[in-house]
Amino acid sequence: RNVLSTVRLGMEVLRHSGYTITREDSLVAATLLTQNLFTHGYVLGKL
Repeated sequence: RNVLSTVRLGMEVLRHSGYTITREDSLVAATLLTQNLFTHGYVLGKL
């Protein structure tokens, strides 16, 4: 559920023009997500 909640949060942030997300921010987030999936990959089985 945490992965889905994170995705939903990201979508909400993108909808609000007051927030700016740079390319670097996106790359950092993708890197952290990938690291977490490798560390806790079993979570994908529960989706």
